[in-house]
Amino acid sequence: MEANHTVQPIEGELSPSETVEHQTTQPIEEEISASETAGNETSETVPETTSEPTTAVIVLGDAIIFRPSNEVLSATIFSKEALASCLDNQAEPSSISSLHLIVKANSISTLYDADAIPNFVPVLSPGAEFSVHVMENASDEDIDTIKISLVLANFRVVNEELHEGGTRVLTAKLVE
Repeated sequence: MEANHTVQPIEGELSPSETVEHQTTQPIEEEISASETAGNETSETVPETTSEPTTAVIVLGDAIIFRPSNEVLSATIFSKEALASCLDNQAEPSSISSLHLIVKANSISTLYDADAIPNFVPVLSPGAEFSVHVMENASDEDIDTIKISLVLANFRVVNEELHEGGTRVLTAKLVE
C-alpha cells in the first residue's frame, strides 16, 4: 500500500470542499487513544512499525485535532461527498478492526452522509467495531439517523454512552 503523506494545516486556508488526509495520526481524545493503544509505550518519539494500522479515525470538520502516530489511519474531511471514499487508498481490505467517526452535533446535517457508511464495510475485519462520536449535544433525531445508517450498513448497535459535555458515543459491531 502506498503511503499518503499529504500534510496541510487544519486552520487557515482550507475551503469547505477540501479533504485533508494523513497517513497516520493519533487522536487527542482520551477514550480513543486509551482503548486503542493499551499496552503500547507512549513517548514523544513514535517507534517505527512494520505492521499496518488496525484502527482508523475519520473526523468530519473540525471536531478534534490529531498528533502523528504510526498506529492509526485517519482522514479529516470537510465535505459530505468526501466521506464515502476517505479511506479508499489508505486501508487494505479487511484490515481495520476499529473505526471511529467523530463529528460535532451541529455538523451532522452538513457533513454526515448516511449513504456512505456501507463503503467502509470492505476495509473492516469480521466483527469490527464502528464507533460514532457525536461531540456536543446532538438531538435524538440526529442520533436516530446515525443508528439507522449503521443498521442499514449491516452493523448492530451494541452500546450508546453519554459523556461529559453532551458527547454521545454509539458503538456498533459489523454483523458477520
